[in-house]
Amino acid sequence: MRHAGRGGGRRGRAIRRGVIMLAFAVPLGVWLIAVLRSSAPGRIRLIYAAIAAGILLTAWVMSGVLLED
Repeated sequence: MRHAGRGGGRRGRAIRRGVIMLAFAVPLGVWLIAVLRSSAPGRIRLIYAAIAAGILLTAWVMSGVLLED
């Protein structure tokens, strides 16, 4: 049985997951743009891009795990 106000099931989980991802993606995106526009060597920028991608992937997976019923 679904409870009123709990996000509406599957769609609600998708919306909450999107909000969680947005909360991670915006600061990471700003940070990554600043790094990529900096004068750091190409290899350093690549490492930072890989770190940001790893954090986003981890947040995406964990948000799905945490929102499971």
